Amino acid sequence: MMSNYRDKLYAEYSTAFKGADKNINIKEMDGYWPIFKYSVRAWLPKSKDVNIVDLGCGNGTIIRLLKNKAGYNNIYGVDISKSQIDLAKQHVPIVELGNALEYLRKSPIKFDLILAFDVVEHLNKDEVLDLISLCYEKLNHGGRVIFQTPNASSPFFGVVRYGDFTHELGFTPNLLSQLLARNGFVKIESRETGPLPYGYSILSTIRYLAWQFIRTLLCLYSMIETGSCDDKIFTRVFIQSAIKN
Repeated sequence: MMSNYRDKLYAEYSTAFKGADKNINIKEMDGYWPIFKYSVRAWLPKSKDVNIVDLGCGNGTIIRLLKNKAGYNNIYGVDISKSQIDLAKQHVPIVELGNALEYLRKSPIKFDLILAFDVVEHLNKDEVLDLISLCYEKLNHGGRVIFQTPNASSPFFGVVRYGDFTHELGFTPNLLSQLLARNGFVKIESRETGPLPYGYSILSTIRYLAWQFIRTLLCLYSMIETGSCDDKIFTRVFIQSAIKN
């Protein structure tokens, strides 16, 4: 059962925490495609008829991109926030209001791709373990799960972690990798979510080059202090993929 604060805050999550309007901005959504495509490069299934679910689908941005830009046919979505689902239904009707854990438990479908962007940080420890276990159970063999979450290895982690009252936990890439491996996932890969190196804008390319310099300094800092560069991922948010063995 959800705790009381979740009942109070998630109902109007899109407006209270995301600053969203009452209507969807399609142009803004489609503008996210180059960033999403680069973030998940080589991770999306080749077949367009696989089953995909977006846990914590929010306003439906990723579902729209997977359907309209990538051409996938069988995409499902669930979110615990009614305000988010109301926004999503303006342009992607096949979404459900509900708890992601309960959705997976009850779903008769086996998936080839499970997305959980900005989800695990909203769960407590027991729920995180349940979510990872359920993702493994509900994936077909060779299926993939992709998580995105705030990065506790980032110098600015606190800005993201404590910028949302509904956040419960923080993760490093190494910690999330350990939890996934514990449940049998293999081929675990982590990526930064910084500026795009090319194909988006000149400014993005300049920011990318500047970021490479900054992350080198951060890695050097870590090596001086501890003797290693740890995860080598320092962006405020990271993205991680794993395969069901």
